[in-house]
Amino acid sequence: MRLALALIFLLAAAPASNPASASEATDLADRVVAAYGGADAIEAAASLHQSGTLESYRHGKTGTIERRFTRPDKLRIDIQIPGEPPESRILDGEQGWSDGRPVPPMMARAMVLQATRLDLPWLILQASADIVLLGPVKHDDGRDLKALEIPMARGLRLTAVVDPATGLIVRSHGRVETAPGVGVEFGTLYEGHGELGGLFLAAQETHFARGQPTGKTVLDKSEVVPGFPDSVFQP
Repeated sequence: MRLALALIFLLAAAPASNPASASEATDLADRVVAAYGGADAIEAAASLHQSGTLESYRHGKTGTIERRFTRPDKLRIDIQIPGEPPESRILDGEQGWSDGRPVPPMMARAMVLQATRLDLPWLILQASADIVLLGPVKHDDGRDLKALEIPMARGLRLTAVVDPATGLIVRSHGRVETAPGVGVEFGTLYEGHGELGGLFLAAQETHFARGQPTGKTVLDKSEVVPGFPDSVFQP
Protein backbone atom coordinates (compact mmCIF):
# COMPACT_ATOMS: atom_id res chain seq x y z
CA MET A 1 0.00 0.00 0.00
CA ARG A 2 2.85 2.42 0.72
CA LEU A 3 4.16 1.81 -2.78
CA ALA A 4 0.74 2.56 -4.28
CA LEU A 5 0.45 5.82 -2.35
CA ALA A 6 3.97 6.81 -3.36
CA LEU A 7 3.13 6.30 -7.03
CA ILE A 8 -0.06 8.31 -6.77
CA PHE A 9 2.00 11.18 -5.38
CA LEU A 10 4.60 10.86 -8.12
CA LEU A 11 1.97 10.77 -10.85
CA ALA A 12 0.39 13.90 -9.48
CA ALA A 13 3.62 15.83 -9.01
CA ALA A 14 6.14 14.46 -11.51
CA PRO A 15 9.00 16.92 -12.05
CA ALA A 16 10.12 17.95 -15.48
CA SER A 17 12.91 15.80 -16.88
CA ASN A 18 16.46 17.18 -17.03
CA PRO A 19 19.45 15.92 -19.06
CA ALA A 20 20.83 13.90 -16.14
CA SER A 21 17.52 12.18 -15.35
CA ALA A 22 16.84 11.64 -19.08
CA SER A 23 20.14 9.78 -19.39
CA GLU A 24 19.39 7.76 -16.26
CA ALA A 25 15.94 6.94 -17.62
CA THR A 26 17.44 5.64 -20.86
CA ASP A 27 20.00 3.56 -18.96
CA LEU A 28 17.27 2.05 -16.79
CA ALA A 29 15.12 1.33 -19.85
CA ASP A 30 18.07 -0.50 -21.42
CA ARG A 31 18.44 -2.54 -18.23
CA VAL A 32 14.76 -3.54 -18.42
CA VAL A 33 15.13 -4.64 -22.04
CA ALA A 34 18.16 -6.77 -21.16
CA ALA A 35 16.41 -8.32 -18.15
CA TYR A 36 13.52 -9.52 -20.30
CA GLY A 37 15.67 -11.24 -22.90
CA GLY A 38 16.87 -8.44 -25.14
CA ALA A 39 15.35 -6.44 -27.99
CA ASP A 40 15.03 -9.34 -30.46
CA ALA A 41 13.16 -11.59 -28.02
CA ILE A 42 10.86 -8.76 -26.97
CA GLU A 43 10.10 -7.76 -30.57
CA ALA A 44 9.31 -11.38 -31.44
CA ALA A 45 6.65 -11.65 -28.70
CA ALA A 46 4.02 -9.76 -30.68
CA SER A 47 1.22 -12.26 -30.04
CA LEU A 48 0.83 -14.13 -26.77
CA HIS A 49 -1.43 -16.95 -25.61
CA GLN A 50 -1.50 -17.35 -21.83
CA SER A 51 -3.54 -19.36 -19.36
CA GLY A 52 -3.63 -20.08 -15.66
CA THR A 53 -5.74 -19.50 -12.57
CA LEU A 54 -7.43 -16.39 -11.25
CA GLU A 55 -8.24 -15.91 -7.59
CA SER A 56 -11.15 -13.49 -7.48
CA TYR A 57 -11.24 -11.59 -4.19
CA ARG A 58 -14.76 -10.36 -4.97
CA HIS A 59 -16.13 -13.87 -5.30
CA GLY A 60 -13.78 -15.50 -2.81
CA LYS A 61 -13.12 -18.28 -5.35
CA THR A 62 -10.39 -19.40 -7.75
CA GLY A 63 -11.18 -20.11 -11.38
CA THR A 64 -9.43 -20.17 -14.74
CA ILE A 65 -8.20 -17.38 -17.01
CA GLU A 66 -7.14 -17.39 -20.66
CA ARG A 67 -5.51 -14.35 -22.30
CA ARG A 68 -4.90 -13.77 -25.99
CA PHE A 69 -2.99 -10.66 -27.00
CA THR A 70 -1.71 -9.19 -30.26
CA ARG A 71 0.32 -6.02 -30.45
CA PRO A 72 -0.96 -3.34 -30.48
CA ASP A 73 -4.18 -3.07 -28.50
CA LYS A 74 -5.85 -6.38 -29.27
CA LEU A 75 -6.77 -8.38 -26.19
CA ARG A 76 -9.22 -11.08 -25.20
CA ILE A 77 -9.58 -12.29 -21.62
CA ASP A 78 -11.88 -15.21 -20.79
CA ILE A 79 -12.57 -15.98 -17.13
CA GLN A 80 -14.49 -18.84 -15.55
CA ILE A 81 -15.13 -18.68 -11.81
CA PRO A 82 -16.89 -21.77 -10.34
CA GLY A 83 -20.59 -21.13 -9.88
CA GLU A 84 -20.47 -17.83 -11.82
CA PRO A 85 -21.34 -17.01 -15.46
CA PRO A 86 -18.38 -16.96 -17.86
CA GLU A 87 -16.77 -13.54 -18.33
CA SER A 88 -15.19 -12.21 -21.50
CA ARG A 89 -13.42 -8.91 -22.10
CA ILE A 90 -12.40 -7.99 -25.63
CA LEU A 91 -10.43 -5.05 -26.96
CA ASP A 92 -9.85 -4.27 -30.64
CA GLY A 93 -8.11 -0.93 -30.97
CA GLU A 94 -10.38 1.68 -29.39
CA GLN A 95 -13.43 -0.61 -29.22
CA GLY A 96 -14.15 -2.78 -26.20
CA TRP A 97 -16.76 -5.33 -25.23
CA SER A 98 -17.66 -6.95 -21.94
CA ASP A 99 -19.63 -10.21 -22.18
CA GLY A 100 -20.57 -9.35 -25.75
CA ARG A 101 -21.82 -5.82 -25.03
CA PRO A 102 -19.99 -2.63 -26.07
CA VAL A 103 -18.40 -0.76 -23.19
CA PRO A 104 -18.25 3.04 -22.74
CA PRO A 105 -15.10 4.89 -23.83
CA MET A 106 -13.63 5.13 -20.33
CA MET A 107 -13.85 1.36 -19.83
CA ALA A 108 -12.34 0.81 -23.28
CA ARG A 109 -9.39 2.98 -22.26
CA ALA A 110 -9.05 0.89 -19.10
CA MET A 111 -8.87 -2.18 -21.35
CA VAL A 112 -6.08 -0.48 -23.31
CA LEU A 113 -4.14 -0.28 -20.06
CA GLN A 114 -4.79 -4.00 -19.50
CA ALA A 115 -3.34 -4.74 -22.93
CA THR A 116 -0.31 -2.50 -22.52
CA ARG A 117 0.70 -4.02 -19.21
CA LEU A 118 1.12 -7.37 -21.01
CA ASP A 119 3.64 -5.68 -23.29
CA LEU A 120 5.55 -3.42 -20.91
CA PRO A 121 9.09 -4.43 -21.97
CA TRP A 122 8.21 -3.71 -25.62
CA LEU A 123 6.69 -0.33 -24.75
CA ILE A 124 9.82 0.56 -22.81
CA LEU A 125 11.99 -0.60 -25.72
CA GLN A 126 10.03 1.51 -28.21
CA ALA A 127 9.85 4.64 -26.08
CA SER A 128 13.19 4.52 -24.28
CA ALA A 129 14.29 7.92 -25.63
CA ASP A 130 11.09 9.61 -24.42
CA ILE A 131 10.61 7.86 -21.07
CA VAL A 132 10.58 10.06 -17.97
CA LEU A 133 12.28 8.97 -14.76
CA LEU A 134 10.26 9.32 -11.55
CA GLY A 135 11.20 8.36 -8.05
CA PRO A 136 12.92 7.11 -6.04
CA VAL A 137 10.19 4.82 -4.70
CA LYS A 138 10.57 2.82 -1.49
CA HIS A 139 9.13 -0.69 -1.83
CA ASP A 140 7.31 -2.29 1.10
CA ASP A 141 10.22 -4.71 1.60
CA GLY A 142 12.72 -1.85 1.87
CA ARG A 143 14.13 -1.92 -1.65
CA ASP A 144 14.85 1.38 -3.38
CA LEU A 145 13.03 1.33 -6.71
CA LYS A 146 12.65 3.76 -9.58
CA ALA A 147 9.66 4.54 -11.76
CA LEU A 148 9.55 5.06 -15.51
CA GLU A 149 6.61 6.94 -17.00
CA ILE A 150 5.86 5.63 -20.49
CA PRO A 151 4.37 8.00 -23.09
CA MET A 152 0.70 7.19 -23.72
CA ALA A 153 -2.24 8.62 -25.60
CA ARG A 154 -4.06 11.58 -24.12
CA GLY A 155 -6.09 10.65 -21.05
CA LEU A 156 -3.92 7.64 -20.15
CA ARG A 157 -0.86 7.42 -17.91
CA LEU A 158 1.31 4.35 -17.47
CA THR A 159 4.20 3.91 -15.05
CA ALA A 160 6.51 0.94 -14.58
CA VAL A 161 8.20 0.59 -11.18
CA VAL A 162 11.59 -1.04 -11.72
CA ASP A 163 14.17 -2.62 -9.44
CA PRO A 164 17.36 -0.97 -10.74
CA ALA A 165 19.47 -3.82 -9.37
CA THR A 166 17.79 -6.40 -11.63
CA GLY A 167 15.98 -4.43 -14.32
CA LEU A 168 12.75 -6.30 -13.46
CA ILE A 169 9.39 -4.55 -13.39
CA VAL A 170 8.01 -4.86 -9.86
CA ARG A 171 4.75 -3.05 -10.38
CA SER A 172 2.81 -1.13 -13.02
CA HIS A 173 0.40 1.72 -12.45
CA GLY A 174 -2.13 2.94 -14.98
CA ARG A 175 -4.47 5.89 -14.78
CA VAL A 176 -7.53 6.70 -16.89
CA GLU A 177 -8.44 10.36 -16.64
CA THR A 178 -12.18 10.96 -16.41
CA ALA A 179 -11.84 14.75 -16.11
CA PRO A 180 -8.93 17.20 -15.78
CA GLY A 181 -7.05 16.16 -12.64
CA VAL A 182 -9.50 13.31 -11.92
CA GLY A 183 -8.95 9.68 -12.80
CA VAL A 184 -9.22 6.00 -11.93
CA GLU A 185 -6.05 4.14 -10.88
CA PHE A 186 -5.21 0.53 -11.74
CA GLY A 187 -2.14 -1.40 -10.63
CA THR A 188 -0.44 -4.77 -10.96
CA LEU A 189 2.22 -6.27 -8.69
CA TYR A 190 4.54 -8.74 -10.47
CA GLU A 191 6.16 -11.70 -8.67
CA GLY A 192 7.70 -15.06 -9.48
CA HIS A 193 9.84 -13.93 -12.41
CA GLY A 194 11.30 -16.72 -14.48
CA GLU A 195 11.17 -18.49 -17.82
CA LEU A 196 7.77 -19.74 -18.95
CA GLY A 197 7.22 -21.02 -22.46
CA GLY A 198 10.50 -19.54 -23.66
CA LEU A 199 9.65 -16.09 -22.29
CA PHE A 200 11.07 -14.40 -19.21
CA LEU A 201 8.13 -12.94 -17.31
CA ALA A 202 6.33 -12.74 -14.00
CA ALA A 203 4.23 -15.82 -13.38
CA GLN A 204 2.18 -14.16 -10.61
CA GLU A 205 0.23 -10.91 -10.85
CA THR A 206 -1.79 -9.24 -8.10
CA HIS A 207 -4.28 -6.77 -9.49
CA PHE A 208 -5.45 -3.51 -7.89
CA ALA A 209 -8.19 -0.99 -8.66
CA ARG A 210 -8.43 2.33 -6.81
CA GLY A 211 -5.66 1.10 -4.51
CA GLN A 212 -7.51 -2.05 -3.40
CA PRO A 213 -6.50 -5.61 -4.39
CA THR A 214 -9.07 -7.30 -6.64
CA GLY A 215 -7.48 -10.63 -7.54
CA LYS A 216 -4.40 -12.69 -8.31
CA THR A 217 -3.44 -14.36 -11.58
CA VAL A 218 -1.00 -17.28 -11.64
CA LEU A 219 0.15 -18.27 -15.13
CA ASP A 220 0.97 -21.89 -15.85
CA LYS A 221 1.32 -21.47 -19.62
CA SER A 222 2.61 -18.67 -21.84
CA GLU A 223 3.65 -18.95 -25.46
CA VAL A 224 4.44 -16.75 -28.43
CA VAL A 225 2.13 -17.57 -31.34
CA PRO A 226 2.04 -16.39 -34.99
CA GLY A 227 -1.21 -14.52 -34.39
CA PHE A 228 -4.95 -15.07 -34.04
CA PRO A 229 -7.93 -14.95 -36.43
CA ASP A 230 -9.66 -11.56 -36.46
CA SER A 231 -12.75 -13.22 -35.00
CA VAL A 232 -10.93 -13.78 -31.69
CA PHE A 233 -11.07 -10.04 -31.02
CA GLN A 234 -14.75 -9.64 -31.90
CA PRO A 235 -17.73 -10.40 -29.61
